[in-house]
Amino acid sequence: NNNGRLSSSDERRRRIRYEYIKDTIRYDFVGSFLRPEKLKQAKKDFSEGKITEKELNDITDECVRDIVTKQKAAGFHAITDGEFR
Repeated sequence: NNNGRLSSSDERRRRIRYEYIKDTIRYDFVGSFLRPEKLKQAKKDFSEGKITEKELNDITDECVRDIVTKQKAAGFHAITDGEFR
């Protein structure tokens, strides 16, 4: 038993498979993220006349800044507003 660790040959095969997959599978981000509760509530409040358009825009801007920060931290190659607007 090697405590769940891969042998050096298994690790080498895993790396080779990873490199093959990384180089052959193409993907892209579509940029749509689940809207945070804060934003969903603000949109609801705006539609009911409880907050102004400026207040909605301020909350939207805050949520967009948050999702952009998260995307950058995750190393995304394309950054979007999460389709929050």
